[in-house]
Amino acid sequence: MASSKPDSVLVWMANRRSYVESVPGTDLRIKNASKFGENLYGFKDLPGELCDLKWEALFKLRPTLVEIAFGRNPCDSFVEILEKNYENEKIREFFEKVKAMNLHMTDISAESLLKLLDKFTLLAAFSFSETSFSKPEWETILRRLSELNLRGIQISDNILEEVRRNLDIALVKLAGNPGVGVEEFKKGIEFVTVKVLAVQDLKFQEDNDAEQLLDVIPQSFPRLETLIWDWNVVDPELNYDDRTKNVLAQLLDVHEKLNLGALAIIAYTPNHETKSAIESVARTLKTRVKDVQLHQFATKGLSDGASNFSLIVGGQNEKVLKELVEMYVVDRSTMPPMGKLLRLCEEDFVPMYPSIVMDFGGFDKARIRQLYTTD
Repeated sequence: MASSKPDSVLVWMANRRSYVESVPGTDLRIKNASKFGENLYGFKDLPGELCDLKWEALFKLRPTLVEIAFGRNPCDSFVEILEKNYENEKIREFFEKVKAMNLHMTDISAESLLKLLDKFTLLAAFSFSETSFSKPEWETILRRLSELNLRGIQISDNILEEVRRNLDIALVKLAGNPGVGVEEFKKGIEFVTVKVLAVQDLKFQEDNDAEQLLDVIPQSFPRLETLIWDWNVVDPELNYDDRTKNVLAQLLDVHEKLNLGALAIIAYTPNHETKSAIESVARTLKTRVKDVQLHQFATKGLSDGASNFSLIVGGQNEKVLKELVEMYVVDRSTMPPMGKLLRLCEEDFVPMYPSIVMDFGGFDKARIRQLYTTD
């Protein structure tokens, strides 16, 4: 590949929803062109099209999110073009507004990731899923993230001790594959700076992993203020049975032991039985939690009347409750990005959304056209 910068690049751009609405963010998603227009879960959730974009126009963008996803990733070629054509100061200027970074099912090496992170000046949130870094590589990566003043991390592997040793973070989200095993928490680990914990996925090893985690949350997160509990870690569909009642009792104990300001439960409730169950859950919480609210909503792609998920929020922190309803119910999302979750614990966090979404797939235009297909 030539190392001189091209006149233009072929990228995929999501259509703007509104040209009146302020757009504070830019998502730079670096991926193989066969994945253009897809989110991290393989869904084409935004309409868009290929665009021939002048290179200098791209370089004037100031991404707020950098996402590196999937195999055969062109990240190295992108960084090489930057390094061969610009001074470090100019490259840092390009990345100066980056607040969040996602890695997902990518083959990027630790060396390449560190080279990219070296171009950043600050980074608030970092997420990863299905990566293959070794423990020593994670140590080096996490030290660099600490230097960037990281505030929140999504963890999807058993590197809790490495995270605790290197980072002072306010937000932890347990999500992604292969997942964190509950036994890691049972070793007595403490995250004394964490204010917000979102539990979305676990590495399931026993039938009662969810209950075991709830047992240790007060010890592992002694200063927790907000707990977001995805019922998926208990059961894919909510049923108001004995196990549900026991888990609710544990959640209420956690709420009281830690004097939480906000407690949230998100659950898949696609039918009458599950909707009835979530109403029973809400009634149970109301006995011991202040200002419990039950919201039902349809995820994106469904009509507004076809609600398939429910959110329960409760607690004394009205600001956080309002933010939770906004990012789940109003946004019709069951998995808010880290850039939104950080608003729960960082009052001065600059908004990243809504955002311009751009997929970069390399410099070979013919190959990009060949790989990209529209459904």
